[in-house]
Amino acid sequence: MTHQLITREYAFRQHTFKVCCLEHPADHGSSWSFVDEASVRERHWNIEPGDFVLDMGAAYGSYTLIALAMGAAGAMAWSPQAPPVDREPGRMDNLISEAATFAASLEANGWRDRVQLFDKIGLYDEPGYFETQTCFFQKEPRARTWEWIPVAPLDQQVRPEDCAGYSRYWAKLDVEGAEVHVLRGGERLLRTLRPRILVENHECHRPGIGLEVRALLEGWGFLHEMTQTYSAAVSHSLYLPPVCS
Repeated sequence: MTHQLITREYAFRQHTFKVCCLEHPADHGSSWSFVDEASVRERHWNIEPGDFVLDMGAAYGSYTLIALAMGAAGAMAWSPQAPPVDREPGRMDNLISEAATFAASLEANGWRDRVQLFDKIGLYDEPGYFETQTCFFQKEPRARTWEWIPVAPLDQQVRPEDCAGYSRYWAKLDVEGAEVHVLRGGERLLRTLRPRILVENHECHRPGIGLEVRALLEGWGFLHEMTQTYSAAVSHSLYLPPVCS
């Protein structure tokens, strides 16, 4: 059976945009990902025209697409995933990868040239492989399964000059318990760009991760604005850029 993406229209703060998904929303994560964390985006995802977004753990693009609809000038987004044929069988959302669906949504809105999409590699503080289901890192994957994602530090993938010249920066992390490792791997870029940082703390994978993230970012001069519980498994924290001396 062939499964094709269809286009639905969504709105965020009166900004409309298109999202690609399978015909039956319950079968495909692209549709429900715009419902999941909707309250977090409404409260904290305050993008302004001209902003630039680093979306680390973009999946189907629910944060990047909304940012672009609100006037963001550009983005870099990481949505690495093994090809659908290598993934867990029997699930509809595995028939078309997250990154391919995200790219289709960008095309539908005419935004493909505004986003650099990293669909083959994820983020960590050293090169290797990260197993998303158990938050486990090693140099080589134990076996070829869909959970294993090749990773490398942000500072090896992006230079500050690659995204220089924008009015303001945002970074969003949804990296399945690897929050501290991903941040450490991007210290040079983050300390140079000084973005507002929205972190999903995966307490389910690593209890206490929110406090670890806070200690790290405050050590770099970022200001903790708030932490709010989203569920028993995760919380969200917002950090503001260091104050210029």
